[in-house]
Amino acid sequence: MYASVSTPGDIGNHAANPWCPSSLRHDHFMFCYRATIQKSPCTPMSTRRWRVGLAVFTACTLACGRAPKSIVPAPLGGVAAARLARLSLGVNVSEWFNSWGKEKPPFDHGMSDNDLAAIRRLGFTVVRLIVDPRNLRDSTEPGVLDPRVLGYLDHALDRLIAHDLAIIVTPISHGRFFVRDSASAAAFAQFWEALARSVSHLDPDRLFLEAANEPPLTPGAWEPFQAEILAAMRRGAPRHTLIATGGSWSTVSGLVAIRPVPDPNVVYTFHVYEPWLFTHQGVPWNGEGQLANLLPYPMDTTRCKSALAQVTDSLPLTDARDYCAGRWDAGVIADMLDRAMQWRETHGVPLFAGELGAYCKAPSPDRLRWFRDVRVELEQRGIGWALWAWEGCFGLDARHGDDGRLVVDTAVVRALGLRP
Repeated sequence: MYASVSTPGDIGNHAANPWCPSSLRHDHFMFCYRATIQKSPCTPMSTRRWRVGLAVFTACTLACGRAPKSIVPAPLGGVAAARLARLSLGVNVSEWFNSWGKEKPPFDHGMSDNDLAAIRRLGFTVVRLIVDPRNLRDSTEPGVLDPRVLGYLDHALDRLIAHDLAIIVTPISHGRFFVRDSASAAAFAQFWEALARSVSHLDPDRLFLEAANEPPLTPGAWEPFQAEILAAMRRGAPRHTLIATGGSWSTVSGLVAIRPVPDPNVVYTFHVYEPWLFTHQGVPWNGEGQLANLLPYPMDTTRCKSALAQVTDSLPLTDARDYCAGRWDAGVIADMLDRAMQWRETHGVPLFAGELGAYCKAPSPDRLRWFRDVRVELEQRGIGWALWAWEGCFGLDARHGDDGRLVVDTAVVRALGLRP
């Protein structure tokens, strides 16, 4: 269900705006993971099944039992309670300073004031702003930033703050990840020190700086690189709260395998897309369009049998069988989050779920149930979250209608406990 979102500025100004399947063995998971990290040949099937394996592997590791539910009072570490409160309800804005590696993003006109007002009116408190560093840094001098793009970014941050929104600046990679070895880690650290210094004049209670989005490295490989990057960020922005993540694509498994850095003013983030096959059914880039609108959540044997009868291609059929062999429900999500909570309680640091989302080709009632389950489980543990995303149908699918009015998926808004 979609509805227009009204803001005071709309009037007269419409244009402005997961039992674990035996087929997914740990050795296959590790082979494809190493192939991904080392840039070794890895067939499309093995790459794809690695991502499936990651989701199911995460669930399998939880089979030893569920930790007691508890909420650790804020503040944790050295992060002020007021700052953590800003991280309670977030949304990713992914197409303002990022164009998915295609053309230049719409730096100066990506989001109107009406759009920003609508984000705040819906109840969001923080925007996770996705930034492609290639538009900012010099390819040969990583510590040199483009003053023109930096000016656009500075202006965007000022506008977000003016709309009573906090911001997380998050760099995203396209193709090869920023960090592959010591040299690339040092270069990325130079970039971050320069960027952090350039925005350090902004309110530290409103601006958060995130080291990287979904590093594909193993936790052991990523941990020392991230420590170097965070140290550089801290030199550039001594007062601001930094955000760190684990390896293995920012999964909970990747997070709990690292150790916090000795900087108390750091929040630790992870992403929630489990069960991955459910939340990614029907996405156009993986060759599994046959799964669209078929896989149920929670997993239901009767519906799964019907779904399997409709799939003929071998790869999506195998993946659908794997999914239907699992126990995918709110209890599995709770187990995963309790694992993160155990890590949080051990180390005394705050957590933030920087992404959660489900593609719109999942059965609609099931998708909304998934959103509610994830949101409730996070809230019961006192973990703030950010939806992926404002744009596109993993989240709110915000867009402007023919009359210029902003339209969002109000069913998702309600499932997230927000006010449409």
